[in-house]
Order: sequence, then C-alpha cells, then structure tokens
Amino acid sequence: MRIGIDCRYLYDYFTGVGRYTHNLANRISEFDGENEYVLFKNPAVDRIVDKPNFFEVPVKSRPVSFGTWLNLSLIVQRHRLDIFHSLFPVAPLFPACKTVVTVHDLQAVTDPHFSSNRNVVLQKGAEYFYRMSYPLSMNRADKIIAVSGATKRDIVEMYGIDESKIVVVHEAIGDRFYQRPDTRRLDEVRLKYKLPEKFMLYLGNTRPHKNVKGLLESFARFVFLKEFPTAPVLVIAGVKERFFPQLLPLLEQLRIEDRVIFLDYIPDEDLPCLLAMARVFAFLTTKEGFGLPPLEAMASGVPVIASTDAALPEVLGEAAVLCNPHDPRECAQGMLRLWEDEQLRSSLIQKGLERPKFFSWEKAARQTLAVYKELGKR
Repeated sequence: MRIGIDCRYLYDYFTGVGRYTHNLANRISEFDGENEYVLFKNPAVDRIVDKPNFFEVPVKSRPVSFGTWLNLSLIVQRHRLDIFHSLFPVAPLFPACKTVVTVHDLQAVTDPHFSSNRNVVLQKGAEYFYRMSYPLSMNRADKIIAVSGATKRDIVEMYGIDESKIVVVHEAIGDRFYQRPDTRRLDEVRLKYKLPEKFMLYLGNTRPHKNVKGLLESFARFVFLKEFPTAPVLVIAGVKERFFPQLLPLLEQLRIEDRVIFLDYIPDEDLPCLLAMARVFAFLTTKEGFGLPPLEAMASGVPVIASTDAALPEVLGEAAVLCNPHDPRECAQGMLRLWEDEQLRSSLIQKGLERPKFFSWEKAARQTLAVYKELGKR
C-alpha cells in the first residue's frame, strides 16, 4: 500500500500533536518496510524518517486552515495514495483515497473559550472553521482513531458516529523518561532555570481547558494551609501563548507572586531533568484527551496529582491522587498530602513507575498499522 500521513503538526519544537506525529511515524518505520509512506510536512522541518520506503513532501499551507481542505486535496491526489491519515480532525475534502482521522480531544468545539483572546474576526472565523471541520472530517473518514476511551465516548455522544468506526489507540511516552539523569545534568538544568531545591511542577500550555487558573487558586490555598519550613514554589513550564498574560494579575490577587516561576518552552534535552527534580507534578486540567505529561512525570519517579475529569482517570489509574479540578480546597488538600506524606509519596512513586508501561509507541504503531491493513482489504 501507499500511505500518506499529514505530519505538518511537527515543528522545530514539539507540542502534543507534534510529539504524536514524530513518535508514530518513527515507530511505524521500525517494523514496516513493506508499505510506502508519503509524509506531508512543514517545509522548515528536517527529515522526519530516514528509511528507503519513506518519502517526504513539503507543504506550505498551515495544517489548521482552509488550505488543508482544498490545496492539500490536490497534492494528495497527485501522489496516488491508497490511504491518507490526518493526525487531527482537519482533513482534505477530496483525497481520492480511503482516509483515517486521529482525534485527540474535542476542546476546539466544546470549550467556548478555546478560540478567544484574539481579534474578534479571527475568533469567530476559528470557531466557525472548527465547527465545520471536526464533524466533516470525522463523518467522511473511513476510520477514526481516538487516543482514549474518553475521547471515543465524546465523539459518539456529540456527533452520533457509529462506535464500530472508532478505534481506541492510546498514546505513550518516550523512552528517555525512564532513565534517571545523572547528578551533574540535574545541577546544570537547575542552575540554567534558577530552580529551587523543592518545587511543584506543571508542564503544558495555558489554554483555558488546562485550568492553570484553577491550579494557581489551588496552589495558593495549599501554601497557606500551614507554616512550611521552606516556602513551596510552583513552576509552570510551557509556551507562553495568548492566554498567558491574563494569569499575571491573578498572582497578585492570590498573594503568590513570589511563589510562582514561569518558564517558556523547555527543550527536549532538558525535559527529563526538569521532571525528575520536581517534588510533585500537578495536572488539574478540565478536558484532556489523553495526558502525556503526568505519565512522563510518573516514569521520572515523581508523584502526581491530577484531575478526575475526562481521560485522566483512564490513563493514570490508581497511580495518582485524583481530585475535582473545580474544587480548589480539595486540590489543595491533595497537594499537601503529596508534599508531606512520605508513605503516600513512596506508594505512588512505585505505582507511577509501572503505570506508563501499560502504554507503548510500538503497540500504538502496530495498532495504527492494523487499521491501515483493514482498510486496505476493503
């Protein structure tokens, strides 16, 4: 078969869908030398897969744009594919082949604030585009891959799509998080980012569904629950996008200006060290299609407090403290337990080291290839 994959979500830095793109393509290449793959990519990105049966085609149009509907349709047609795989529910309308669409979550159409904090024309345009593209892409697809059972349920409930059309293929973390960094590297990264000896960590963006506002409110309650020998610090690491500025006044309002450190995007080579140094990892998102960061923290030997919403209970199981992300008091109490209760910490660290092993990119890649093969027989 000749299979196309839309890899334009992969930039020179890794975001969630970009990381999914990189891992999926590279793992498939490790065991499938039979099929031909055409990777449609951002022209600025270096070679993604260096294998003789993988070919790469630069595409200038942005992945989330009308260019995907029409321009990418023409490009895909020219490459005479048997299957085209969109890694996000924005797919070409006329690919002239069977199609697979991966759905990570439905935030863009369920969260009223997802497209906010921008020019009103751009906001309304983005909202209209997502409302059109999501159902259109999923209804026209021959198969849908959902990254969790929670996402599959959301798709069925919102769009009434037949469950038999949707396959759940869980994501996974990279192998590097299982390897404990040496002391020298930890010291280098601590010095580079000016980090304290003990800190709580959140890793991700500041979009509304990530509930960073709720995290700050919970942390503020936590730090004033008692007198600590050393004042706890919260480190928030991730790309500072358009929602970031609205968090700053909240720090003063909560009286935690000196307790919060904001870092920008963390390069991949520093990420395992940052995670390994944290005392607690906090992930109180309200809508999450899967949730890689808490699994990465678990593999790094860090206890996790996370949300009871969406896919996180499915992904994290009993290896984390789960709390209602809409209740700062409950979250603050959970933070305190994880910060101070050494018996609880030890138990969750051990469970956490095992939990990420339930998921692997090899398994995800083989399950995805099975979807391709099923469509190839039709």
